[in-house]
Amino acid sequence: MTTRWFEMGRQEVIEKLGTCAEKGLDEQSAKERLEQYGPNKLASAGRTPPWLMFVNQFKDFMVLILLAATLVSGLLGEWADAITIMIIVVINAS
Repeated sequence: MTTRWFEMGRQEVIEKLGTCAEKGLDEQSAKERLEQYGPNKLASAGRTPPWLMFVNQFKDFMVLILLAATLVSGLLGEWADAITIMIIVVINAS
């Protein structure tokens, strides 16, 4: 189970971490913890390319409905409606 630090009192956290509130860790303890736990850094999740973010916008249910409406409008010869809907979808995805 993960330690829920935010639920603990100040003194309990200090005792659990084995540190001093006024001085912090001594140099030797800090080195040992760095070796044991590694640096205090968040793992990077990687960046999603902009083109993939754009394409992912078209997975939304309402966008799919609008694309279907564009297709129906185009098949019925309502080009103004089809183009208008497509412009709205592209602007929304940007």
